Amino acid sequence: MSQEPSSLIGQILVALGKISNDQLKEALDKQASLSTDDKKPLGQVLLEMDYVDPNDIIEAIRVQMQMRSSEAS
Repeated sequence: MSQEPSSLIGQILVALGKISNDQLKEALDKQASLSTDDKKPLGQVLLEMDYVDPNDIIEAIRVQMQMRSSEAS
């Protein structure tokens, strides 16, 4: 898979209607602005920004895992 996992999670959350493209861009910008020592996964950034709840992250990870297993087949 050529895409960054965090960006894929973000795209999945957009596709599921959990966040907007603007919210994803804002969260990715915030994630990119963090220093190397303070880097956080995109899901954590989205949670801290109150854009998603933990169940949304779980659902997106489940979709990502299904995508990866179907790619491996």
